Amino acid sequence: SPGPDRVVTLAAEACARAGIPARATVDAGAHMFSATACWPCRQPNDLLISNGLATMGFALPAAIAAALVEPARPAVAFTGDGGLLMCLGELATAAAAGASVVVVVFNDGALSLIDLKKGGRALPADSLGWPCPGFAEVARGLGCREAPAPTE
Repeated sequence: SPGPDRVVTLAAEACARAGIPARATVDAGAHMFSATACWPCRQPNDLLISNGLATMGFALPAAIAAALVEPARPAVAFTGDGGLLMCLGELATAAAAGASVVVVVFNDGALSLIDLKKGGRALPADSLGWPCPGFAEVARGLGCREAPAPTE
């Protein structure tokens, strides 16, 4: 499967090919580095990020708000599985409000940056994991259209 840089680049290219002036939102996690490096920013607010606070769960609500404030400009939310789990119910809000939002979930079943920090410490290997839900099925159940993309 493609790495995070490629995923962000593919999303940006798809928006450009479709003529969609999308903005992106991103929350804290390893994927944040790819989003900030690979999403094209041509004007202010092309990329919304809660920098400095390292806020997990920011991308989806921020994307919903951005899409509702400026309906002609869809939003792409880049989030990790942990971040999405923190605000999963917001998918129902997006569907009910008709917000034009695409959610890209980097699903690795881990808090990758925290895993790096716990390395070398005497912590159990599975101390921060969780069983990953089927995000596509959950999204569908909350009224969203879903399209898993395990490959390019």
